[in-house]
Amino acid sequence: MPVYKDKNNTWFFKCSINGKQYLKRGFSSKSEASREEAIFKVNNNSKKKIKILKFTDAVDLYFKYLKDNLKPTTYYSHMLVFNKYIIPNFRNIDVNKLVMADFDSFRNKVSKVNINNKNKIINYLKAMFEYLYSYYDIDVPYIKRIQKFKNYSPGAIKSEVNKPVEFSLFKQYYQNANEYFKFYLLTTYLFGLRISEVRGLEVSSFDLNNKLLYINKVSTSKCGLNKSIDLVPKSASSIRKYYLCDSYINKLQEFIKINKLKDKDRLFFASKKKDPISETTIRRYLKYIEEYNNLEHITPHGLRHGIASYLYAEGIPFEDIGKYLGHKFNSITMDVYIDLTKERQKNIICKIEKLIEELDS
Repeated sequence: MPVYKDKNNTWFFKCSINGKQYLKRGFSSKSEASREEAIFKVNNNSKKKIKILKFTDAVDLYFKYLKDNLKPTTYYSHMLVFNKYIIPNFRNIDVNKLVMADFDSFRNKVSKVNINNKNKIINYLKAMFEYLYSYYDIDVPYIKRIQKFKNYSPGAIKSEVNKPVEFSLFKQYYQNANEYFKFYLLTTYLFGLRISEVRGLEVSSFDLNNKLLYINKVSTSKCGLNKSIDLVPKSASSIRKYYLCDSYINKLQEFIKINKLKDKDRLFFASKKKDPISETTIRRYLKYIEEYNNLEHITPHGLRHGIASYLYAEGIPFEDIGKYLGHKFNSITMDVYIDLTKERQKNIICKIEKLIEELDS
Protein backbone atom coordinates (compact mmCIF):
# COMPACT_ATOMS: atom_id res chain seq x y z
CA MET A 1 0.00 0.00 0.00
CA PRO A 2 1.24 3.57 -0.63
CA VAL A 3 3.16 5.34 2.15
CA TYR A 4 4.78 8.78 2.01
CA LYS A 5 7.71 10.82 3.32
CA ASP A 6 7.08 14.28 4.81
CA LYS A 7 9.28 17.38 4.87
CA ASN A 8 10.94 16.26 8.11
CA ASN A 9 12.10 13.00 6.48
CA THR A 10 9.72 10.87 8.54
CA TRP A 11 7.22 8.48 7.00
CA PHE A 12 3.43 8.41 7.26
CA PHE A 13 0.48 6.58 5.79
CA LYS A 14 -3.02 7.66 4.90
CA CYS A 15 -5.88 5.37 4.06
CA SER A 16 -9.64 5.22 3.74
CA ILE A 17 -11.63 2.66 5.73
CA ASN A 18 -15.38 2.40 5.22
CA GLY A 19 -15.49 5.91 3.80
CA LYS A 20 -13.46 7.52 6.64
CA GLN A 21 -9.98 8.97 6.07
CA TYR A 22 -7.09 8.18 8.45
CA LEU A 23 -3.61 9.72 8.68
CA LYS A 24 -0.81 8.36 10.91
CA ARG A 25 2.61 10.04 11.12
CA GLY A 26 6.01 9.66 12.76
CA PHE A 27 7.47 6.42 11.36
CA SER A 28 11.24 6.18 10.93
CA SER A 29 11.26 4.09 7.75
CA LYS A 30 9.11 3.18 4.76
CA SER A 31 8.88 -0.46 5.83
CA GLU A 32 7.72 0.52 9.33
CA ALA A 33 5.01 2.78 7.90
CA SER A 34 3.84 0.04 5.51
CA ARG A 35 3.75 -2.53 8.31
CA GLU A 36 1.82 -0.25 10.66
CA GLU A 37 -0.64 0.61 7.88
CA ALA A 38 -1.37 -3.08 7.32
CA ILE A 39 -1.84 -3.68 11.08
CA PHE A 40 -4.05 -0.60 11.35
CA LYS A 41 -6.29 -1.81 8.55
CA VAL A 42 -6.60 -5.28 10.04
CA ASN A 43 -7.58 -3.83 13.41
CA ASN A 44 -10.00 -1.21 12.10
CA ASN A 45 -11.44 -2.48 8.86
CA SER A 46 -14.65 -4.42 8.76
CA LYS A 47 -13.88 -6.18 5.51
CA LYS A 48 -16.45 -6.28 2.75
CA LYS A 49 -17.39 -9.68 1.44
CA ILE A 50 -17.37 -10.40 -2.28
CA LYS A 51 -18.40 -13.87 -3.40
CA ILE A 52 -17.13 -13.75 -6.99
CA LEU A 53 -14.47 -11.40 -8.34
CA LYS A 54 -12.81 -12.05 -11.68
CA PHE A 55 -9.26 -10.86 -12.27
CA THR A 56 -10.12 -7.85 -14.46
CA ASP A 57 -12.87 -6.83 -12.01
CA ALA A 58 -10.29 -6.98 -9.22
CA VAL A 59 -8.01 -4.68 -11.22
CA ASP A 60 -10.86 -2.20 -11.80
CA LEU A 61 -11.69 -2.21 -8.08
CA TYR A 62 -8.05 -1.65 -7.18
CA PHE A 63 -7.70 1.25 -9.60
CA LYS A 64 -10.70 3.02 -8.09
CA TYR A 65 -8.78 2.87 -4.83
CA LEU A 66 -5.51 4.07 -6.43
CA LYS A 67 -7.18 7.04 -8.10
CA ASP A 68 -8.11 8.41 -4.68
CA ASN A 69 -4.73 7.71 -3.10
CA LEU A 70 -2.04 8.44 -5.72
CA LYS A 71 -0.83 11.50 -7.59
CA PRO A 72 -2.09 11.52 -11.21
CA THR A 73 1.33 10.81 -12.73
CA THR A 74 1.90 7.86 -10.38
CA TYR A 75 -1.62 6.58 -11.05
CA TYR A 76 -1.05 6.54 -14.81
CA SER A 77 2.31 4.82 -14.32
CA HIS A 78 0.50 2.02 -12.48
CA MET A 79 -2.12 1.88 -15.24
CA LEU A 80 0.57 1.46 -17.90
CA VAL A 81 2.21 -1.45 -16.04
CA PHE A 82 -1.08 -3.25 -15.50
CA ASN A 83 -2.35 -2.77 -19.05
CA LYS A 84 0.91 -3.77 -20.68
CA TYR A 85 2.41 -6.44 -18.45
CA ILE A 86 -0.12 -7.78 -15.94
CA ILE A 87 -3.65 -7.99 -17.34
CA PRO A 88 -2.66 -9.73 -20.64
CA ASN A 89 -0.68 -12.35 -18.69
CA PHE A 90 -3.45 -13.63 -16.40
CA ARG A 91 -6.54 -15.70 -17.06
CA ASN A 92 -9.72 -13.74 -16.42
CA ILE A 93 -11.12 -16.15 -13.85
CA ASP A 94 -12.21 -15.76 -10.23
CA VAL A 95 -9.12 -14.56 -8.35
CA ASN A 96 -9.62 -17.17 -5.60
CA LYS A 97 -9.33 -19.87 -8.30
CA LEU A 98 -5.89 -18.74 -9.45
CA VAL A 99 -3.21 -21.38 -8.88
CA MET A 100 0.57 -21.31 -8.65
CA ALA A 101 0.83 -22.23 -12.34
CA ASP A 102 -0.83 -18.88 -13.18
CA PHE A 103 1.78 -16.95 -11.23
CA ASP A 104 4.66 -19.02 -12.63
CA SER A 105 3.37 -18.39 -16.16
CA PHE A 106 3.07 -14.66 -15.43
CA ARG A 107 6.63 -14.48 -14.08
CA ASN A 108 7.98 -16.42 -17.05
CA LYS A 109 6.38 -13.97 -19.49
CA VAL A 110 7.69 -10.97 -17.56
CA SER A 111 11.21 -12.47 -17.59
CA LYS A 112 11.22 -12.14 -21.39
CA VAL A 113 10.29 -8.46 -21.36
CA ASN A 114 13.14 -6.18 -22.42
CA ILE A 115 13.09 -3.76 -19.47
CA ASN A 116 15.40 -3.36 -16.47
CA ASN A 117 12.85 -2.80 -13.73
CA LYS A 118 11.02 -6.14 -13.85
CA ASN A 119 10.60 -6.31 -10.10
CA LYS A 120 8.43 -3.19 -10.24
CA ILE A 121 5.86 -5.22 -12.18
CA ILE A 122 5.85 -7.92 -9.48
CA ASN A 123 5.61 -5.29 -6.73
CA TYR A 124 2.57 -3.69 -8.38
CA LEU A 125 0.86 -7.07 -8.63
CA LYS A 126 1.62 -7.89 -4.97
CA ALA A 127 0.22 -4.52 -3.90
CA MET A 128 -3.08 -5.31 -5.61
CA PHE A 129 -3.43 -8.64 -3.81
CA GLU A 130 -2.54 -6.97 -0.50
CA TYR A 131 -5.38 -4.55 -1.18
CA LEU A 132 -7.81 -7.39 -1.93
CA TYR A 133 -6.89 -9.09 1.33
CA SER A 134 -7.03 -5.90 3.44
CA TYR A 135 -10.36 -4.68 2.12
CA TYR A 136 -12.22 -7.78 0.94
CA ASP A 137 -10.64 -10.68 2.82
CA ILE A 138 -9.61 -12.30 -0.47
CA ASP A 139 -6.49 -14.30 0.30
CA VAL A 140 -4.50 -15.69 -2.64
CA PRO A 141 -1.47 -17.29 -0.94
CA TYR A 142 0.40 -18.02 -4.18
CA ILE A 143 1.29 -14.34 -4.61
CA LYS A 144 3.64 -14.67 -1.63
CA ARG A 145 5.61 -17.41 -3.37
CA ILE A 146 6.39 -15.51 -6.55
CA GLN A 147 10.14 -14.88 -6.78
CA LYS A 148 11.84 -11.54 -7.50
CA PHE A 149 14.30 -11.22 -10.37
CA LYS A 150 17.98 -11.36 -9.43
CA ASN A 151 19.19 -9.43 -12.46
CA TYR A 152 17.59 -6.21 -11.27
CA SER A 153 20.15 -3.52 -10.42
CA PRO A 154 18.43 -0.36 -9.16
CA GLY A 155 21.73 1.29 -8.29
CA ALA A 156 22.98 1.08 -11.86
CA ILE A 157 19.75 2.46 -13.26
CA LYS A 158 19.68 5.34 -10.81
CA SER A 159 23.29 6.33 -11.45
CA GLU A 160 22.66 6.46 -15.21
CA VAL A 161 19.47 8.51 -14.92
CA ASN A 162 20.84 10.98 -12.40
CA LYS A 163 24.32 11.52 -13.85
CA PRO A 164 24.69 15.28 -14.44
CA VAL A 165 25.58 16.40 -17.97
CA GLU A 166 28.58 18.66 -17.52
CA PHE A 167 28.65 21.83 -19.59
CA SER A 168 31.55 20.72 -21.82
CA LEU A 169 29.64 17.55 -22.81
CA PHE A 170 26.40 19.48 -23.24
CA LYS A 171 28.17 21.88 -25.60
CA GLN A 172 29.32 18.96 -27.77
CA TYR A 173 25.77 17.62 -28.08
CA TYR A 174 24.46 21.12 -28.75
CA GLN A 175 26.96 21.87 -31.50
CA ASN A 176 26.28 18.53 -33.24
CA ALA A 177 22.48 18.79 -33.16
CA ASN A 178 20.23 20.11 -35.91
CA GLU A 179 18.56 23.50 -35.36
CA TYR A 180 15.36 22.00 -33.94
CA PHE A 181 17.13 19.87 -31.35
CA LYS A 182 19.61 22.62 -30.55
CA PHE A 183 16.70 24.61 -29.21
CA TYR A 184 15.27 21.54 -27.44
CA LEU A 185 18.63 20.95 -25.71
CA LEU A 186 18.99 24.63 -24.84
CA THR A 187 15.50 24.89 -23.32
CA THR A 188 15.81 21.66 -21.35
CA TYR A 189 19.26 22.51 -20.01
CA LEU A 190 18.73 26.20 -19.19
CA PHE A 191 15.60 25.64 -17.13
CA GLY A 192 16.39 22.17 -15.81
CA LEU A 193 13.12 20.78 -17.15
CA ARG A 194 11.87 17.24 -16.65
CA ILE A 195 11.05 15.49 -19.92
CA SER A 196 7.31 15.64 -19.12
CA GLU A 197 7.60 19.40 -18.53
CA VAL A 198 9.35 19.94 -21.88
CA ARG A 199 6.62 17.96 -23.64
CA GLY A 200 3.97 20.04 -21.87
CA LEU A 201 5.34 23.36 -23.14
CA GLU A 202 3.16 25.40 -25.49
CA VAL A 203 3.96 28.69 -27.15
CA SER A 204 1.42 30.19 -24.74
CA SER A 205 3.60 29.03 -21.81
CA PHE A 206 5.75 32.09 -22.57
CA ASP A 207 4.78 35.66 -21.65
CA LEU A 208 7.26 37.61 -23.75
CA ASN A 209 5.88 41.01 -22.68
CA ASN A 210 7.01 40.28 -19.14
CA LYS A 211 9.87 37.96 -20.16
CA LEU A 212 8.45 34.96 -18.29
CA LEU A 213 8.09 31.21 -18.79
CA TYR A 214 5.42 29.40 -16.78
CA ILE A 215 5.64 25.70 -15.94
CA ASN A 216 2.10 24.63 -15.06
CA LYS A 217 1.47 21.52 -17.16
CA VAL A 218 3.20 18.22 -17.89
CA SER A 219 2.56 15.74 -20.67
CA THR A 220 3.04 12.08 -19.86
CA SER A 221 2.84 9.06 -22.12
CA LYS A 222 2.81 6.67 -19.13
CA CYS A 223 -0.91 6.14 -19.26
CA GLY A 224 -1.38 2.77 -20.94
CA LEU A 225 -3.69 4.36 -23.50
CA ASN A 226 -1.20 4.75 -26.38
CA LYS A 227 -1.48 8.52 -26.21
CA SER A 228 -0.17 11.42 -24.15
CA ILE A 229 -2.10 12.82 -21.21
CA ASP A 230 -1.73 16.40 -19.95
CA LEU A 231 -1.62 16.70 -16.17
CA VAL A 232 -0.74 19.27 -13.54
CA PRO A 233 2.86 18.93 -12.25
CA LYS A 234 3.46 16.33 -9.54
CA SER A 235 3.77 18.84 -6.68
CA ALA A 236 2.95 22.48 -5.91
CA SER A 237 6.64 23.43 -5.99
CA SER A 238 6.90 22.11 -9.56
CA ILE A 239 4.49 24.84 -10.69
CA ARG A 240 6.91 27.72 -11.18
CA LYS A 241 8.01 30.60 -13.38
CA TYR A 242 11.31 31.57 -15.00
CA TYR A 243 12.53 35.02 -15.93
CA LEU A 244 13.98 34.97 -19.44
CA CYS A 245 17.22 36.52 -20.60
CA ASP A 246 17.33 38.45 -23.87
CA SER A 247 19.58 35.93 -25.63
CA TYR A 248 17.09 33.12 -25.03
CA ILE A 249 14.12 35.28 -26.08
CA ASN A 250 15.82 36.01 -29.42
CA LYS A 251 16.34 32.30 -30.06
CA LEU A 252 12.77 31.51 -28.99
CA GLN A 253 11.26 34.08 -31.36
CA GLU A 254 13.38 32.76 -34.23
CA PHE A 255 12.32 29.17 -33.43
CA ILE A 256 8.63 30.12 -33.37
CA LYS A 257 8.97 32.00 -36.66
CA ILE A 258 10.83 29.21 -38.51
CA ASN A 259 8.35 26.54 -37.36
CA LYS A 260 5.29 28.81 -37.87
CA LEU A 261 3.95 28.08 -34.38
CA LYS A 262 0.75 29.51 -32.90
CA ASP A 263 -0.11 30.10 -29.23
CA LYS A 264 -1.70 26.70 -28.58
CA ASP A 265 0.91 24.75 -30.53
CA ARG A 266 3.45 22.69 -28.62
CA LEU A 267 6.87 24.23 -28.53
CA PHE A 268 8.32 20.79 -29.32
CA PHE A 269 5.78 19.00 -31.43
CA ALA A 270 4.97 15.73 -33.19
CA SER A 271 3.52 15.43 -36.71
CA LYS A 272 0.63 17.60 -35.54
CA LYS A 273 1.80 20.79 -33.87
CA LYS A 274 -0.76 20.51 -31.08
CA ASP A 275 0.65 17.11 -30.08
CA PRO A 276 3.81 16.89 -27.96
CA ILE A 277 7.02 15.37 -29.25
CA SER A 278 7.34 11.75 -28.13
CA GLU A 279 9.83 10.60 -25.51
CA THR A 280 11.03 7.98 -27.99
CA THR A 281 11.91 10.66 -30.56
CA ILE A 282 13.89 12.61 -27.98
CA ARG A 283 15.84 9.59 -26.76
CA ARG A 284 16.52 8.32 -30.28
CA TYR A 285 17.95 11.64 -31.40
CA LEU A 286 20.19 11.92 -28.34
CA LYS A 287 21.37 8.39 -29.08
CA TYR A 288 22.01 9.33 -32.70
CA ILE A 289 24.21 12.29 -31.70
CA GLU A 290 26.03 10.10 -29.19
CA GLU A 291 26.86 7.31 -31.63
CA TYR A 292 27.57 9.48 -34.69
CA ASN A 293 30.01 11.68 -32.77
CA ASN A 294 31.35 9.04 -30.36
CA LEU A 295 30.23 11.01 -27.30
CA GLU A 296 29.59 9.97 -23.72
CA HIS A 297 26.02 8.76 -23.10
CA ILE A 298 23.54 11.25 -21.62
CA THR A 299 19.88 11.06 -20.60
CA PRO A 300 17.12 13.69 -20.72
CA HIS A 301 17.03 13.86 -16.92
CA GLY A 302 20.80 14.24 -16.81
CA LEU A 303 20.35 17.60 -18.54
CA ARG A 304 18.26 18.76 -15.56
CA HIS A 305 21.01 17.76 -13.15
CA GLY A 306 23.59 19.38 -15.42
CA ILE A 307 22.28 22.92 -15.05
CA ALA A 308 22.18 22.46 -11.27
CA SER A 309 25.88 21.57 -11.30
CA TYR A 310 26.66 24.46 -13.63
CA LEU A 311 24.88 27.06 -11.49
CA TYR A 312 26.42 25.72 -8.30
CA ALA A 313 29.91 25.95 -9.82
CA GLU A 314 29.09 29.54 -10.82
CA GLY A 315 28.37 30.44 -7.20
CA ILE A 316 24.57 30.44 -7.18
CA PRO A 317 23.27 29.62 -3.65
CA PHE A 318 21.93 26.12 -3.14
CA GLU A 319 18.47 27.29 -2.05
CA ASP A 320 18.11 29.44 -5.20
CA ILE A 321 19.03 26.48 -7.41
CA GLY A 322 16.42 24.35 -5.62
CA LYS A 323 13.70 26.91 -6.19
CA TYR A 324 14.82 27.36 -9.79
CA LEU A 325 14.37 23.63 -10.45
CA GLY A 326 11.06 23.36 -8.60
CA HIS A 327 12.37 21.22 -5.74
CA LYS A 328 10.57 20.92 -2.42
CA PHE A 329 12.65 21.87 0.61
CA ASN A 330 12.78 20.06 3.93
CA SER A 331 12.39 23.38 5.71
CA ILE A 332 8.78 24.60 5.67
CA THR A 333 9.97 28.18 6.21
CA MET A 334 12.23 28.05 3.16
CA ASP A 335 9.58 26.37 1.02
CA VAL A 336 6.87 28.90 1.88
CA TYR A 337 8.69 32.18 2.37
CA ILE A 338 11.62 32.18 -0.07
CA ASP A 339 10.31 33.20 -3.48
CA LEU A 340 12.70 33.36 -6.41
CA THR A 341 11.69 36.85 -7.55
CA LYS A 342 13.25 38.68 -10.45
CA GLU A 343 15.76 40.26 -8.08
CA ARG A 344 16.85 36.85 -6.81
CA GLN A 345 17.05 35.55 -10.36
CA LYS A 346 19.31 38.33 -11.62
CA ASN A 347 22.44 36.35 -10.79
CA ILE A 348 21.02 33.27 -12.52
CA ILE A 349 20.02 35.27 -15.61
CA CYS A 350 23.59 36.60 -15.87
CA LYS A 351 24.96 33.07 -15.71
CA ILE A 352 22.47 31.92 -18.35
CA GLU A 353 23.50 34.76 -20.68
CA LYS A 354 27.12 33.70 -20.21
CA LEU A 355 26.23 30.05 -20.91
CA ILE A 356 24.50 30.91 -24.20
CA GLU A 357 27.45 33.06 -25.30
CA GLU A 358 29.81 30.16 -24.65
CA LEU A 359 27.59 27.77 -26.62
CA ASP A 360 27.58 30.04 -29.65
CA SER A 361 31.27 30.82 -29.53
